Amino acid sequence: MGSPSPKPFFMKYTYFLFSFFLSAACCHGQNFSEVDAILQKSLGLYRNSVCVMVKQQGKPIYYRGLGDYDSLSVAAVASVSKTFSGILILALVDKGLISLDDSLGKHIPIFTQYGKGKPTIRQLFSHSSGFPGSETEDYLSSRTMTLEEVANTIAQTEEFEYEPGKGFAYGGVSMQIAGRIAEVVTGKSWNQAFREYLADPLGLTQTTFCLNSASNPRIAGGACTSPKDLMILAEFILNKGKHQGKQIISANTMEELWKDQTNKAPQLASPYPDSPKYNNPYSAPIIYYGIGTWQDIYNPNTRYQEQISGAGAFGTYFWMDRVRGISGVVFTSSLGAITRNATFQIVDAIRDAVSLTTGTEDIRSKESIPVFPNPVHTGHLYSQTTKNGPVVLVNAMGKIVMHFKLEALNSGVNVQHLPAGLYFLKSAWGTSKVIILKS
Repeated sequence: MGSPSPKPFFMKYTYFLFSFFLSAACCHGQNFSEVDAILQKSLGLYRNSVCVMVKQQGKPIYYRGLGDYDSLSVAAVASVSKTFSGILILALVDKGLISLDDSLGKHIPIFTQYGKGKPTIRQLFSHSSGFPGSETEDYLSSRTMTLEEVANTIAQTEEFEYEPGKGFAYGGVSMQIAGRIAEVVTGKSWNQAFREYLADPLGLTQTTFCLNSASNPRIAGGACTSPKDLMILAEFILNKGKHQGKQIISANTMEELWKDQTNKAPQLASPYPDSPKYNNPYSAPIIYYGIGTWQDIYNPNTRYQEQISGAGAFGTYFWMDRVRGISGVVFTSSLGAITRNATFQIVDAIRDAVSLTTGTEDIRSKESIPVFPNPVHTGHLYSQTTKNGPVVLVNAMGKIVMHFKLEALNSGVNVQHLPAGLYFLKSAWGTSKVIILKS
């Protein structure tokens, strides 16, 4: 790879990038100097080439293309592929071709023949199927076998390492099986189905399953894509399955991306570090998994999944923060184990820089009454406190707009009749700042 320009944040001004930069430059009140500093300090970790793109509420707010990479660069992204593949599976669910709770044996009978037909598609795509993460033979990367032959080989040779649904073993084996199910129910090859059901509707012009062969694409790790296409996918997720105003996949189906699909099963093998130092504002000890997505940030106070992501061993990471309306991409070709801390620091710096416009404010460390808006039930305040007693809600002008009592742990109060905005909750214990949200 080439070395970066002498001006470390030089941008390549294609029309797309120029438009992105102009849009980002017009945003007010946001200081990304910390992001710049992290990138500058960590450039060597990214092998001197990295592209970072961030949007908030669909508007570009930050862009840097360093070294050989800009928004239109294409590279293999390893396990970021799992998110593309997971959304294709959800597209087939939305079409009624499969259910996430269909058994494996329903669609590929050979697994039932060998006593392995019990796992569901949900478990196949959340690494909780019972199958090992890695194969005993090198069939996942075979350039001579078909996806059907690979699935049959797994049925014949791979044994369960744990009872389906009772563990989490990260890897590519179970997703390769799910890829074959997609072929069976559509009557198309995986690549044809990906193009028809996802890539073409979203305009993913730079995304293909480039590794292995067309007959045996690597479902969990074989995609090549660009920052531009990753941003399209991130925005599609944040927009609940809408692209350019058209509902491609229903919002209810897309919500599966935001759920822990493992039921907090013991993690037998996971590349995500326990108790990550960065990108972990609520100090979660374990990060769980959805349908091809990491469940990065779960707010235990509002019981809301705030952020999910896709991450790959080659260093590329993209994330969606639905509390702040952020979609972001860090695109590189390095080693994820080396770049992870720097990337997570970038995510934290962006999280700190943007204004909170669509979600909740965490006031645990600042104030004495832990009461939070809950974006799942918009227009409700959610209390997680053992304190009992009368409180008042005061608007920004100092006027009391509501009297109520905190009576029990996890109690809630409906504030739907109040306009959205900044309020203060006051009691004998102190004052808390809260933001009431409206959909």
